[in-house]
Amino acid sequence: MKNLLKSAKFRMLIATFVSLSFVIYPRMGTSPVAMAAGVALRSESQVTSEAALYDSAMRTIEQALTIKLQTVDDVKVANSLLEKQMPNLKFNRSKLAQIAMSDATFVGAVAERIKDSKATDAFAIELAGDPNTILKLNGATSLADRLQRKVETDVTLIRKVATRLQQSAADLKAKIKQNHVSRSDALLSEKAIPPVAPTPMFRLDGVVFLVTVAVVLNPGLGIALFAVASGPLAVAVVAGLLIGKLVENLGTDKGKDKVAQCQAAVDANYQSCVKGTADDCCGLAIIGAEACLAIWMFDSAGCLLS
Repeated sequence: MKNLLKSAKFRMLIATFVSLSFVIYPRMGTSPVAMAAGVALRSESQVTSEAALYDSAMRTIEQALTIKLQTVDDVKVANSLLEKQMPNLKFNRSKLAQIAMSDATFVGAVAERIKDSKATDAFAIELAGDPNTILKLNGATSLADRLQRKVETDVTLIRKVATRLQQSAADLKAKIKQNHVSRSDALLSEKAIPPVAPTPMFRLDGVVFLVTVAVVLNPGLGIALFAVASGPLAVAVVAGLLIGKLVENLGTDKGKDKVAQCQAAVDANYQSCVKGTADDCCGLAIIGAEACLAIWMFDSAGCLLS
């Protein structure tokens, strides 16, 4: 192993990997983090505005727990409300970041560790050597747990609403007497959604996420991490991987984070699903869209667990 670490070929491979991480996630826009640190992360202001959109989506989804779904017209209204909000679930990581940025204890603890350039460089080296160092900061562990609970609570709510839509679609379909088989019948049977299983064991990577928030709040820390990734091999590998994970958690619009990438695919599947029922008669197109919406919500909940 020591010989491998010393080999020129291995060093070249690592250097190429670190370099490619900055090509894949280029400096974009005018955000101080993106321009100065070479890490394409959302800005603090963007996080705040996107978190508001996510909040709006979750409020609408919660309303769908009690909205009337007794008639096709009721379903049409519910579909319209949810269709407008579902794509905003892609901003889940911005919401989590906004929660972290509002935690005075954690924010203050980070500020204390980077009170000057020398301290910032030292903290960056510590994080590159062991990202778990972030959990030693005041309030970090409790904040990570709070973020985890937020994800679990939102996933549970989305799945509960999806189950309600699923049942509504099945009930309304049963009320419509037909003499022919329609594509909506096929959709509702072939794409039937199984009962919701308990929320799977899932842990948000709180360590990396808190480091990401620290970098968004303090671009200088991103610059320091970038410098570490370009330095000695001993810490450059971990620093390079860490920088890549920061983008996965809170990348810009062009360098989407994992949740946003997943949500984009789920949104496209929904549009395709609805298109397949658009020509059905007798209210079945709307019921079919409701079934598609239930699938959309289940899949979106899965995205939050990315």
